Amino acid sequence: MKYSFLLIFLLTLFQIQGQTDGKSTPSVLFNDYSPVSMSYYGNLVFQPGLKIAVDRNLLLIEKSKEKKRKTKYTQKLIYAQPNLTFYVHPKTMSTFQLNTELGWRRYNKHLLYTEVALSIGYSRRFNLGETYITDGAGNITGLKKGTSRGYFATGISFGYGGIVFIQKKPITLYSRINANILSAYNAGVLLEGILEFGIRFHPILGLKNNKVKTITK
Repeated sequence: MKYSFLLIFLLTLFQIQGQTDGKSTPSVLFNDYSPVSMSYYGNLVFQPGLKIAVDRNLLLIEKSKEKKRKTKYTQKLIYAQPNLTFYVHPKTMSTFQLNTELGWRRYNKHLLYTEVALSIGYSRRFNLGETYITDGAGNITGLKKGTSRGYFATGISFGYGGIVFIQKKPITLYSRINANILSAYNAGVLLEGILEFGIRFHPILGLKNNKVKTITK
């Protein structure tokens, strides 16, 4: 994970050179469309998966604070994010999960940010092997393939990222640590850890998101 932070830092250096105050920092609302993100979604770190998400920006708070030698400038963004994830435990199971997140990001003048988000959703697990069927006495009476089960999912995420400009187009690189709780798993709960690496971009077409309330302090 430390290597992902280093990569974001090095790439962002190309973008932040020459910035000295908030006046030269663009708004993180780059256009009127909802940002789209794609990421590697590693369940239990090494079980491969994919996540696709669309941000719905809700509120932007811009704040400037004068200090003796410089101006401290921050942007705080509150957003909602529907997303779809898929991951595989080879030879064991595959999982689809549909979530909605409510998150908060804090950007500095160099457009580096930290974030925290809460999520709620539904997870469906599909067994890749065979499931034994038993009777009331516990005796095996048969086999069944392709069984599945649904779970109520909640979670919390912590992330770090930065915006870089490639041919003057903003691209966000980020990493996140996700902790999910699946309920009703064998009459109990299951805690999952997910490591995520992704990219977010601002399309020139798509879902309109131009009515974002902005507060300037």
